[in-house]
Amino acid sequence: MGEARGTGKWCQPDVPHKGWLCTDVEDLGEPSQVCEMCEVMTIRYIHHMTHQYHPPLEVGCICAGHMEQDLVGARRREAAIKRLRPSWAKSHAGLAGDTWRLKMSIFGFSTEPTAGDFLPIIKYDARAGRIFRIDRTPDGREPIDITDSFAAVFDFENIETGWLNFSGPQPDFKLVKMGEVLPVRPSENHKNGIRLMLKLHPSCAGSDKPVREFSTSAKAALSGIEKVYLAYREGKPANGKLPIVAMRGSTPVKTGTGDRQSTNYVPKFEIVGWAGRPTDLVYIPRGSSGPGPNALPPTPPAQGYAAAKGNGNGAPAWSGGDWGDTPPATGSTRMQAPVAQQLAASVAQTKPADLADDFG
Repeated sequence: MGEARGTGKWCQPDVPHKGWLCTDVEDLGEPSQVCEMCEVMTIRYIHHMTHQYHPPLEVGCICAGHMEQDLVGARRREAAIKRLRPSWAKSHAGLAGDTWRLKMSIFGFSTEPTAGDFLPIIKYDARAGRIFRIDRTPDGREPIDITDSFAAVFDFENIETGWLNFSGPQPDFKLVKMGEVLPVRPSENHKNGIRLMLKLHPSCAGSDKPVREFSTSAKAALSGIEKVYLAYREGKPANGKLPIVAMRGSTPVKTGTGDRQSTNYVPKFEIVGWAGRPTDLVYIPRGSSGPGPNALPPTPPAQGYAAAKGNGNGAPAWSGGDWGDTPPATGSTRMQAPVAQQLAASVAQTKPADLADDFG
């Protein structure tokens, strides 16, 4: 719900409508305070705004975004406090008070130390045909195999494509929203890939942090994602619901010859239902810097399905990179697929309509 910009202080000429700065965000625990800018919306998350020519105001997300002329920034702040609140609550159990404030720096983000300020990930191992939830523990990162119970709401509406580099000390992404021209390739180490956000089903989400990031440049994984993305584009409902995707095993693909022969597994993702966007599945884009001085020439989107097949309803088909519309062909031999792995009973025996309710 958005604030009403034609009411309250928005109608007062002596109140600045832009040039504001957010100093911190506060979670009241429930909607219990009226936005001081529009004076209409009852809000839970308070954006504390300051201005050099006006006293501070406590406002909602949309009003804050217009006041600082950065709606994306305001939504990111609110998404951050929604992600971090569960971790904070666990570490502060037993303390009085239900409110929590996320202190912002002058740069527009929090500089307070926290162990939970990251978006956890999902990882697909193409060499084994297994999918893992990567949990952060005091001893480091722990991979949890969730292949047999995997089901998640995929935010295909905001899938990103571009260049990924996993060879350095930390991943480096240069991404754009699907359908936009690919950015300049930063280096030879950057490979075509995708990144999307998803929300895991309770059967495989673990104790917390069901919202995860899934990014990959592995061609076997990309081939599987491409197929389910095309199915999403062809069957996308008019009501804007997102697909519930399960993994139904994998297909081995051999590449190379002789000593260089290897086997990778293409995941068999399948849409098993549709769900409204979960309230905590808030799109947070990856930053993308400009081309470096030694950047390689731009890479145009692949034609693939867009030129050959389309998707049957006039919408543009997959154009997410230069890996084409099939797994690598050179030296490849497609083998018989193994028996499809089944979802856990809690998922497999649930009707799609009921499954959607599990995501909130």
